[in-house]
Amino acid sequence: MKSLFAILAISFISFGAAAQSEGLGCIDKDMRVESEGLKASFINQGLSVFKDAMVTMESQQPLPIAIQMVKGRIYQMIFIGASSASKVNLEIMDGDHKLLARKETQKGGSHNIVYSFIPERTDEYLVVLYQKFKGRTACGSFTLMHDAPVAPKQAEETAKPAQQQKKTPPPPPRK
Repeated sequence: MKSLFAILAISFISFGAAAQSEGLGCIDKDMRVESEGLKASFINQGLSVFKDAMVTMESQQPLPIAIQMVKGRIYQMIFIGASSASKVNLEIMDGDHKLLARKETQKGGSHNIVYSFIPERTDEYLVVLYQKFKGRTACGSFTLMHDAPVAPKQAEETAKPAQQQKKTPPPPPRK
């Protein structure tokens, strides 16, 4: 089972490297517009894009993505399936291969999944995407967003009342 996770992790490494190249995946203008609109709404709520790619997917074939996530941090996943998809699935597993969440759409409903996730521990998680559609391949869009971490010094200063914060004295006069 650990070798399966290693293979899936290697798949992610190649996915991550390819995601940064020009030739990755597919182009679906309607899907991109929908993705940009969803991302904008979460950016307005203080989240930022962590990973984002449009990928060519085969019907009913899993697309595993290994992601290092930090305990207590908010992650927002956006998976948009092809408009022709009769089923769109998103699964999340922890480093022990335990299934933590499964979200699914059905034919006739929405073809996108928006899911918030807060890890209970820092670990490498596996997000697995599936689509079922007629034909051999179709486009899919996956975006992972997260909240901005608060720097320890900033959090400490924010916690102090204003009157207790140290003020820098003015420089001595020049002669």
